Amino acid sequence: MNPLLKVQSISKSFGDLAANSEISFEVNKGEVLAILGENGAGKTTLMNILFGHYMPDNGQIYFKNNLIKFGNTRHTISLGVGMVHQHFTLADNLSVLENIIIGQKSLFSFSLSKKTALDKLNSLIEKFSLPIDP
Repeated sequence: MNPLLKVQSISKSFGDLAANSEISFEVNKGEVLAILGENGAGKTTLMNILFGHYMPDNGQIYFKNNLIKFGNTRHTISLGVGMVHQHFTLADNLSVLENIIIGQKSLFSFSLSKKTALDKLNSLIEKFSLPIDP
């Protein structure tokens, strides 16, 4: 069985500070992984590498057997990788649906119609009994 996510020997330094050093792990479909550590341990740096925000000093990441192109969030989004940032802001003047798709603009523009996005959101609202109006 091929892992859904395979991280191999990821390292990232900022000057003399080693934020990540030879990080390797695999996640199979259906598994849940928690990355724990104290403040400044490198968790956010690793996630920023996975999402394409940062370039690692070395290593590779595969998602669904596709090599992640580092430094290219458009590529990671096209593979289905998303990221919810620790601190994020919702736009009060936008609907729930618009707030969800605004961060996926490149994905939305090319492959996801607004109706498809709304249908998916409505199914999640129903599935989880969310009291929101998209």
